[in-house]
Amino acid sequence: MQRFGYPAGALRIYLEVGGDVSDNLNDRQLRFAMEYPTDYNATQAAIRAGYSEKTAAAKGYDLLRKVGVREKISERQKELLDATFVTQERIVSELAKTAFYDINDYVYVDEAEFDGVISQQVVIRTDVPAEKRGAIVGIKKTQSGIEVKMGDKLKALEDLAGMLGGAATDNGKLDKLIAGMYANE
Repeated sequence: MQRFGYPAGALRIYLEVGGDVSDNLNDRQLRFAMEYPTDYNATQAAIRAGYSEKTAAAKGYDLLRKVGVREKISERQKELLDATFVTQERIVSELAKTAFYDINDYVYVDEAEFDGVISQQVVIRTDVPAEKRGAIVGIKKTQSGIEVKMGDKLKALEDLAGMLGGAATDNGKLDKLIAGMYANE
């Protein structure tokens, strides 16, 4: 029986002496593993690693199938996540800001009366706490005032449901998940 291209016994012995499959990478393979997480484009990573443009697509595909290269890519991804402080908790927290925001935390309606005419205007709050600002995707000045773009609540709910084990990739599944959440109230 072979495993990862090595006879089963040879791989076991190699790992028992403390070796790492990724230790056997040449310079270009290692460079590919470091470049691939830049854009997750195997062809471009192969070119940046020094492979020919003519063979880069095939070489990138082949490199992604090598255990040692995949291990180095995983290590690099972890380094990048650690360097940017990206954790599952932070991702869930940011998604929750969008999924559960209340528009009243960001705007309010201001009423004024002039000569017997009541006018209403939506006013953007300037005192939005830092922990709630993550739901804001963009702010821009327009001819009619300032536009605040909020994150997509439905998409954030779907992403959260998926992270929590629900495969809520279509509205029907998400509706059932949400209905289940409120069934006992």
